[in-house]
Amino acid sequence: MSVELLTDQGKCVEVSDDLESFFLVLLYYAIRYLNSNVKNVGNYIEEFFDTVTLQDDVYTVGHAKRITMEGRQLTTLAGFGSERLVFNLPLDGLLSNLLRLFHVAYKVRAYDNSLRTAVFPLSSAIV
Repeated sequence: MSVELLTDQGKCVEVSDDLESFFLVLLYYAIRYLNSNVKNVGNYIEEFFDTVTLQDDVYTVGHAKRITMEGRQLTTLAGFGSERLVFNLPLDGLLSNLLRLFHVAYKVRAYDNSLRTAVFPLSSAIV
């Protein structure tokens, strides 16, 4: 499920959420079944896909998924010594390009949300 759907429980599903979910399924199966530089596949899957964050008594998306989808590169999730996630396949380019597009989508969405929340003074002459 997309980061925004996991963060905002009242959000309606959009095409971008479905595309992000497809990306996450692709990543899950790539990590699970392809050779990569991830040292412990089980820990990676748990940290990226299964971990949640508790905010205001509501469970939301985990930290690893959030920071990855909001624009950072895919890493091996080993903390400070983490490396860029590599499969040594053309899949690396595809995942990188898709992640970059999601980063742009999140920036545009954040900008749109900032415009919606801006308060514009109304003219007192309008009745």
